[in-house]
Amino acid sequence: MDMDMMIKNTNLHQTTLMLTSLLLAACGGSGISPTSNDQPENGEEPETLTNSVGGNLAPIADAGPNQTASASEPVTLDGRASSDPEGQPLNYRWTQISGAPELTLSSNTDAQPSFVAPSMPRDTSITFQLAVGDGVNYVKVDNVVILVLEDESIVVDESYTDTEYTLTQVISGGPWQFGQQASGMAVNGQDQVFLANGDTLWMIDGETISIYLGPDDGDFNFYDIDFDEAGLMYLLDGFQGDILTSSEAGSVDIYRQAGADRLTFSNFMGVADPSQVLITHRDGLSSVNGADALLVHGDTAFHGSTDCATEDIAVQRSGAFIYNPGCNGSPFVVGNTVDDAPRVFNLNGFGLEDGAPDCVTRDPAGGFFAVVDYFFENTQQLVHMDEEATESSGWQFALTSPSLDQVESQNEETFAFHYCAIAASSSGKIFYQTLSQLWVLTPRETQ
Repeated sequence: MDMDMMIKNTNLHQTTLMLTSLLLAACGGSGISPTSNDQPENGEEPETLTNSVGGNLAPIADAGPNQTASASEPVTLDGRASSDPEGQPLNYRWTQISGAPELTLSSNTDAQPSFVAPSMPRDTSITFQLAVGDGVNYVKVDNVVILVLEDESIVVDESYTDTEYTLTQVISGGPWQFGQQASGMAVNGQDQVFLANGDTLWMIDGETISIYLGPDDGDFNFYDIDFDEAGLMYLLDGFQGDILTSSEAGSVDIYRQAGADRLTFSNFMGVADPSQVLITHRDGLSSVNGADALLVHGDTAFHGSTDCATEDIAVQRSGAFIYNPGCNGSPFVVGNTVDDAPRVFNLNGFGLEDGAPDCVTRDPAGGFFAVVDYFFENTQQLVHMDEEATESSGWQFALTSPSLDQVESQNEETFAFHYCAIAASSSGKIFYQTLSQLWVLTPRETQ
C-alpha cells in the first residue's frame, strides 16, 4: 500500500465522534460527545456508529490530492470530490491534525478553504483532515498532506544542526527529592555535578554521590546553583533572595542577605558575573549585586502569571538570559540585562508549537540548550539557541541516541521531561537530571 493510500485510509476515531456531534447538532440531530462522562444505564452497551441508518447510505469523503508548497505560497484544500450516494448536500469540517505551526484556514467549513504556506527552516509535512456529513447521522473522514518546502532564506547555524549526542545513564536512583520542579543543577570545570535540593547540596563525581553542604553545615533551603567564570559557586537559599557562595565543601559565605528588599517567591538563579546575579521571582526578573537588587523587568513585560513559579533560567556571561516565566505553556522570555525589554515568544518557527522550555542551561561555547515539547508529534527535543534568537530563527535541533522519548518509555515511573534540570560543561557534555536519575549527553565526536 503506497503512502497516499495509507493517508486516505486513516480514520481517527475520536475526531470522527467529535465532528459527528458537531454536524448532527447543526442539523438538529442528536450528537455524540467523545468526552462525555455519561455512562449507559441498566447495563446497556453504549451506542456505536454504523454505516446505515434507516436505509440512508454514508457519504464519501475526499480531501483531495496531497500537495507541495513553498513559503508564502497560497494553498487551497479541495474537498469537492466528496459525495453522497443519495445526492444529499454535504457539510464540511477541516481540522489540522499534525504538523506545526498551527495554521488558520480561510474557513473550516468551506469545500475549498485556503491558507498561506509558512516559512520553515526544513521540509515540513502538515496534515489536514476533512470530515463530511450528509445531514442525517453520518460523518466520514479523509486526510490530505501538504508538504511545505524548506525556506532557504532562513539562516541556520550548521555547527549545531543535527549534532548527535549519546544519552547514557549515570545514576539510576539518587537520594535527592523534589516536587513539581526539579533540583537546581550546575556542573564545574571538572565535570562534577551539583544538585541544590532543599537542605542538601549533593555532589556527583562520576558515579560517586556525596554531600557537599548539608544540615550539619547550616540551616539551608537550596533552590538553585550556578558558577561564575572563575569557578566560584553561588547558591540561592530560600525564597526571599538570599545568596550564598562556597569555595569548599562544608563552608559558605554570605553574598546577599535579603532585608527590606526581599524578592517575593524567588526560585531560580543564573550568574553572569559577580556583579550580575539574575534571580527570577513572582514579580519578574531582578539583577543582584551584593545587597542591591535591581528589577530588570516586571511581569508586565511578558504578561505572565504571578500564580506560577518560574520553570528555569539560564544566563550567559554577557548578561543574555532565557527563562520560562510561569505555568506550563508560558512563552520563552529572552533578552539581555542591557535591553530595554525582552523578547517574548513560543517556538512556532521550527515546528515546535507552544514550545516553552522544560529546562534550560548555559552553553559554555555560547548560547543556550533547552529541552522543549514538540507538541504535534508528542515528543520532546533538545535544542540549541543563540543569544539573539527569535520565534523563527536561531533555533537548532540536537539529536539524541536513544531519543528522550525512548528513554522515558522505558523508565516511566522515574523519568519525566517536565521535572528536569540540565547543565552543560566546558567538555561538551550535557548532564540531565529527572526525578531520581542523572543522565549525560555526550557529543559523538568526543567519544
